Amino acid sequence: AEAFRRVPREQIFERTGIQFMQINTLYQLLALAIARDPALEIAATFLTIPDLLNFWLSGQKACEFTNATTTQCYDPRARDWATPMLDALGIPSAMFPPVPKMTWMPPPMSVVFGAGGFRLAHHTERPRKQAHFPAGSRSPMANSEV
Repeated sequence: AEAFRRVPREQIFERTGIQFMQINTLYQLLALAIARDPALEIAATFLTIPDLLNFWLSGQKACEFTNATTTQCYDPRARDWATPMLDALGIPSAMFPPVPKMTWMPPPMSVVFGAGGFRLAHHTERPRKQAHFPAGSRSPMANSEV
């Protein structure tokens, strides 16, 4: 109800086109804003979980388009975050990173195995040693077949 007091329900839907559900990111961020949660106040960058994984793998902070559109914080018509709406709700819009064109992909990565275990390597790196497992062999990473 607080969200609709600050921004009319119709305007939220007009901006985002997303159905209203309590679990939407918009309302989670609004709850943090209302509570003046320090985590929201010090947050430098907003990333969804898939985008956080991409950041850990690639070092690039960005929100992938399909993830951004499910947050109810993104305006697909403007092709950008719904900044005026976020500001009206008291959600700091400066923390939202770019949403690259849908053709953006994180840099290619490889799993490189060595004496110390494994690590992720950018394809621009020269792999020291890569393990290849024949079909049906056991993966050293889990109790599953490769």
